[in-house]
Amino acid sequence: MIAAAGVPLTVWDRNPERAAAFSESGVRVASTNAGLANDVDVVLSCLADDAAVEDVYFGDGGVFRTNGSYHTIIELNIVAPETRDSRLIIQHGTGRLLVSDIAGDVQATSKGGDILRMLSDSAEYSIDARSKLGTVWSDFEGASHHRHIVGSGFERAMPAPAHRIYLRTGIGGITIKAVPAEGATFMTGRNR
Repeated sequence: MIAAAGVPLTVWDRNPERAAAFSESGVRVASTNAGLANDVDVVLSCLADDAAVEDVYFGDGGVFRTNGSYHTIIELNIVAPETRDSRLIIQHGTGRLLVSDIAGDVQATSKGGDILRMLSDSAEYSIDARSKLGTVWSDFEGASHHRHIVGSGFERAMPAPAHRIYLRTGIGGITIKAVPAEGATFMTGRNR
């Protein structure tokens, strides 16, 4: 566990009883998801289904509705396997953004910071990734190109029903990594 390694940690769970179990082991428990986002540098999450994603990130008091101090969001498992074929849209301010373990369409934009998109190596994706002032790198075959003096892009066209991956960042790079299809769990934040 992260806390056992001595890393300051804050947790929040949609079920307060599950979160309470963490406080028994000395981990700080946030009373709301917004409270967690306002208190940490890094947000890690694992959510059960599309409704949970909608509520935790975009609902009243959601992570994206705060002016949180976080600079990195890592989503470990956006939806359960039975609903994994879904669509995720992220509009991110600054900092690093990692999205993994979702097989559906993803649209992620960031004003500044790196984007890491981990994709199953066994699925088909159409990819359109561009950075104004950074480098775009991909494990997948496709067309890389440079824009003007700085910035770059990567495109890969696949016939339907391929999933669509649309990634944009202003200042920062984009990495598209092929990984074996596997899952992970939980929502935590690393304290400043």
